[in-house]
Amino acid sequence: MGLSGEGKSTLLNILLGFEQNYQGEVKFLGNELQTFPLGSIFDHLGYYSQTVGIFNNTLENNIVLGRPLDAQRLEDVILDLGLDHLRGRSLGEGGSFISGGEKHRVHLARLIYAGQRYVVLDEPLTNLDLINERWLLAKLAEFLAQRSGIIVSHKPSVLRLATTIVVLSEGQVVAVGALKDLVRSNPVCRQIIHAYVDDARQLSRELGKTADGAYSESDIQ
Repeated sequence: MGLSGEGKSTLLNILLGFEQNYQGEVKFLGNELQTFPLGSIFDHLGYYSQTVGIFNNTLENNIVLGRPLDAQRLEDVILDLGLDHLRGRSLGEGGSFISGGEKHRVHLARLIYAGQRYVVLDEPLTNLDLINERWLLAKLAEFLAQRSGIIVSHKPSVLRLATTIVVLSEGQVVAVGALKDLVRSNPVCRQIIHAYVDDARQLSRELGKTADGAYSESDIQ
């Protein structure tokens, strides 16, 4: 985690093999990353990017993406993520025929179908309403329970999935630890988390002042 411009994207590009010009060693599966042919790291690594790329093809082909077809696994993923209503349908270029929430379900379906042991998630579940986000977070947490991975995010709801938080500031690692500890000890982490908490409290106060008295701060909490 870290504020914008602190090096998260650069670090991620190095870890994914997109950026080859770096100093020091980066190892994956015990081997220096630069020894992997470009793109071959994804034979071992699942990647959930910020941009949800949807192709003008069927739901099934958008999930499988050229991998070997396992019909039963595909069926299980489609049903588990509530995508059966899109079965056999073209999703449109960029997902123009489906909703934002459905795009994220397809994106997560790809990750689950691939079933890689290691995963990288770059700002997952962005621009979602809270109801869809909570539902997909539960599915994501279930998937990650048996895997190792890296999540780039500043959203408290997503950061809670991580067992260890790494805080970046000015391109450097400045803190490592559990989220609850870093909120107390690290100013960057505290600033980010408190911004979300303060927004929630402000909304609670505003709703508590409605004319009909339908909501109070205790109701929202």
